[in-house]
Amino acid sequence: MLFLTLKEIKSWPLTDEGWHEHPISLCVVRLGDDVKIAKGVRISHGCELADSAQICKGARLYAGVKIGVGAYIAKDTTIHAGVQIGAGSIIGPECRIGVDCVIRDNVRIGRAAILGHSCRIGGNSEIQSKAILFPETRVKNGAYYERGQ
Repeated sequence: MLFLTLKEIKSWPLTDEGWHEHPISLCVVRLGDDVKIAKGVRISHGCELADSAQICKGARLYAGVKIGVGAYIAKDTTIHAGVQIGAGSIIGPECRIGVDCVIRDNVRIGRAAILGHSCRIGGNSEIQSKAILFPETRVKNGAYYERGQ
């Protein structure tokens, strides 16, 4: 798995479609305006970070992750391939977000929460710190999900 830093990505030329494209490999990443990426963040191929997204130290974004406008990813969080995170969502530190999860707009996920693969989290929901959601869990819009629920 190829991971990249912001400095590496920004040094690549832009395509006509607005993707940063590595001059040799097939790796491409799209960054919106005013994206903030801390040192030590690793970003893989095909990720898209919308305007004003913030990614904190030690976070890892695997292939094809999409981060919405103004979303915030806290330190040491791992977001696996194909995950979509909606605008204004906040993912707390040390979280693990499984493959192909969809997190809608304005969701809050607390520290060290774990979401199994293919979870669907409705907009304006909150997932408590250290909660564990089994694969394919569905959380309705506006819901509050506690540990052990």
